[in-house]
Amino acid sequence: MPNGFSTFSLLNTISCRRVLNLLKEQNPDVIHERFHVPNPHSIKICEKLKIPKVLEVNSLYIEEGVYTGRAREIALDQRKKLFEQCKAIITQTETLKCMIEKLTDKPIYVIPNGVDTEKFRPDVYYGDVKKELGINDEVVVTFVGSFKKWHGVDQIPKIAKRFERSKVKFLLIGSGELFEHVKRTRADNMILLGAKPHDEIPKYLALSDILIAPFNDEYFKGFGFWWNPVKLFEYMSSGKPVVSYDYEEVRKIVRVAGLLAKPGDLDDFIKKLKHLIEDEDLRREMGRKGRDIAVKEYDWKTRAKQTVEVYKLVL
Repeated sequence: MPNGFSTFSLLNTISCRRVLNLLKEQNPDVIHERFHVPNPHSIKICEKLKIPKVLEVNSLYIEEGVYTGRAREIALDQRKKLFEQCKAIITQTETLKCMIEKLTDKPIYVIPNGVDTEKFRPDVYYGDVKKELGINDEVVVTFVGSFKKWHGVDQIPKIAKRFERSKVKFLLIGSGELFEHVKRTRADNMILLGAKPHDEIPKYLALSDILIAPFNDEYFKGFGFWWNPVKLFEYMSSGKPVVSYDYEEVRKIVRVAGLLAKPGDLDDFIKKLKHLIEDEDLRREMGRKGRDIAVKEYDWKTRAKQTVEVYKLVL
């Protein structure tokens, strides 16, 4: 057995004991657990304590091809047990709810992600950052997120090159498996900042004019776009218009706060982006609408109240 795996297993065992002891001391009315497999320790804790559990399921993992062979068998068995143990399930989208309903008869409640609307706001000071980046009167188009396939970040160099002769800057914040590819293929009007602390993200969004999310569901063939991106809530709370693709779950979030292109149609994405680049009034109008929606409906405080209602139903 590899030494790293042995260390990881030992740490998990120690952590399990600590959690079990803490739960015995605190004696909570309900446990809220973020679903993940493999996870034998959670199963053991639930068996010992008999405390009602709400399982938060944001990904099914197995259907995404995360596990194969024997690991897949173990994950399937543990998922079945975790679903049997819980009293209710919370998930983020109706699409994911439909997927989970095929695996269990437990009640499932949809509570989407949210945003700290006091932290992500249009009036965050960004003057020093703008000067540092050498941005003057250009239209700033920003992407924030993981440089992974499903975020579509590999599309951005192609998009940016269409605007190299315009007064447009593309600002990319994040890191991941595609970072070097994006760096190699970057256009002259792109700025790659790499990963930044989450506390610094609001000022980069505030200095931007348009925020993009070129998602790609090709990675999840057969399942479609089922997830609930936090970035969209943070984009809207920052009071800036969004350009993304017209997946159902994206449309439910963005609504009137942006322009959505036909999924997979890069030319249409560029067309929608060009329209916003050229229309400052429309950018401001959509940004205001997005901010209003975020404050009224998407704040984490609202999501917390919705979650507490599930706890009450379980109890």
